[in-house]
Amino acid sequence: MNMRFRIAYTVDLDDVFFEISRLVEEAAEGVSSTEAKLRDVSDSLQAQEVFAEMEMIKIDHVRQSLAKIDVRLEESQAMLAGLTDNVEPDSQETTDKKKKK
Repeated sequence: MNMRFRIAYTVDLDDVFFEISRLVEEAAEGVSSTEAKLRDVSDSLQAQEVFAEMEMIKIDHVRQSLAKIDVRLEESQAMLAGLTDNVEPDSQETTDKKKKK
C-alpha cells in the first residue's frame, strides 16, 4: 500500500528559487521518462504486438507518473505563489494598477 505524505520544510530566502528549480527539473526528467514509456506503448499498439493486459499496466504506470509530475508542478506553483504573496507584495499592486489603466 502506497501512502503519500506532505512534507514541509524551510529554506533560506536565497535558496527558494534553487528549490523550485530542482522540483521543476525533477518534473521535466519525469516527463521525458514518461514520454518514452508512452511511445513504447504506442509502438506496441501500432505494430499490433499487444498483450492487452501488459499495455494496460504500462498505461497505468504512465498515468501514475504523470500524477507525480503534476504534484511536483503544483508544489512549485504554490512556492512561487507564496513567494509572491510574502516577499513581493508590491508586484501585485503594480499589476493591479496596470490593469486599471
